[in-house]
Amino acid sequence: MRALSDSKILNSNNSVLPILIVGAGPVGSFSLFFSPNLVCSLTIMCLFFFLFHCKSYKGEVNRENFELLQGVKCTVLEKNKGFSKHPQAHFINNRTMEVFRKLDGIAEEIQRSQPPVDLWRKFIYCTSLTSLMLGSVDHMHPQDFEKFVSPISVAHFSQCKLTGLLVKLLNNLGFRICTSEDPENLNHESLRGREILMGHACVSIDTTDQCVTAAVSSSKEGKSMTRKIQSKILVGADGTRSTVRKLVGIDLKGEKDLQKLLSVHFLSNDLGRYLLNERPGMLFFIFNTEAIGVLVAHDLKQGEFVLQIPFYPPQQKLEDFSPEICKKLIFKLVGRELSDIDLIDVKPWVMHAEVAERFVCDNNQIILCRDAAHRFPPAGGFG
Repeated sequence: MRALSDSKILNSNNSVLPILIVGAGPVGSFSLFFSPNLVCSLTIMCLFFFLFHCKSYKGEVNRENFELLQGVKCTVLEKNKGFSKHPQAHFINNRTMEVFRKLDGIAEEIQRSQPPVDLWRKFIYCTSLTSLMLGSVDHMHPQDFEKFVSPISVAHFSQCKLTGLLVKLLNNLGFRICTSEDPENLNHESLRGREILMGHACVSIDTTDQCVTAAVSSSKEGKSMTRKIQSKILVGADGTRSTVRKLVGIDLKGEKDLQKLLSVHFLSNDLGRYLLNERPGMLFFIFNTEAIGVLVAHDLKQGEFVLQIPFYPPQQKLEDFSPEICKKLIFKLVGRELSDIDLIDVKPWVMHAEVAERFVCDNNQIILCRDAAHRFPPAGGFG
């Protein structure tokens, strides 16, 4: 942290970025707000500490005091060419919402845009969505609304929507989102430290006492290209399968492969209307003799859902779950067929409970954050 607050380090060499972030999820993007030229993604929280080392920082990130942070440049690398539209995480805990209050209007926009709390306050256990209910749990308590523990409540807001809000705010603050097809991105000198480079993957890392050198791969017109980007600090915010963590040789400890699952994203206004009227909730734990699954109601009014289905290799393979099979499983868990089901995509994932042995390495020049540093089961919004 002290390295970031040393103006000689931050400004001594214009060809060396003070901060390079790998991964443009919510943490990566969020980090951009808190490091003078941050970019947008779920990586946003990793550089929050920088604000507290900036003497001019007044406690809130808006256009006026954001300009005070312009002495520190920060660029984000994202290997994917576009931001994911898969809802993924959805529960935002109190501490994260407290941090979002520091961003100009983000916490308020989340609260305005999320579904009404009465539609997602319950966990429901049943044999199917249209038959016997085994029980329900209201996970909201009166003190959650009285601001007794925190000045702001938890939220239910899909990760892809959150990323969209962060990207919009970053655009308003002068950040640019670049692709590998942009000619300006071919030369290191063109990096202004206010960009997210989409379609750029970190493939190797080399450190010296002076800087971190990342080899970055991208493609243009079908041709693969590699360039080197130097920075004083490199932040790995590149998810559970972190390339940064692997490249620097940091191991994970804990329990791995707790469960393999499929995340089935689908739309159905038919199901949304039924649950709105008969059984509103956020999580539905469904058990019957034909299927097992956990349904996440991301937005009942929009009819947007993600079904988590466990599967068990070697008896089952990923190839066994075609779109048609997934639809049949959904119908078995709902208890009837849906008239308007629209299956968006199916993504496999593995549940782990692991923590990185170290969060920093190489003389504190490389930092891991969020899922790169820990792989938690998705309970309680602590990921």
